[in-house]
Amino acid sequence: MTVLARAVVAVAVALVGCASTPTFTYTEGNLGNIGVGDSRERILAIFPSKITNEEVTRGMTIRAARKDASGTLIEVGEVLLLNEEDRYKLTPYWFLFENGRLVRWGRPEDWQAFSASYQIDFTPSAPVFLY
Repeated sequence: MTVLARAVVAVAVALVGCASTPTFTYTEGNLGNIGVGDSRERILAIFPSKITNEEVTRGMTIRAARKDASGTLIEVGEVLLLNEEDRYKLTPYWFLFENGRLVRWGRPEDWQAFSASYQIDFTPSAPVFLY
């Protein structure tokens, strides 16, 4: 392989690496755009994943889904939001949906008592710090 070919490969690898670095453009301020009863699709549209040549933005992911004994579909979505006071800290927020409608949202540590009635049993993400 020639020196020029190696240089082209190295630049291409570097560009792919930069394009796949996740960025977080959603902040806790985005929570002002949501309300109880909003559809799952609307919430996912507020926090979409975005992939462009310049960035990869991680949006909401559905972490758990199941039907309860009565047939109600229960889903929990998670999105990492930039903290308003500390722009280097990502805070996870959970969103609870029943049959496609938003019932509740908040930080995982606020859900302990509430989650028992929904039998939600999974480990919340720890806050992430960006350096």
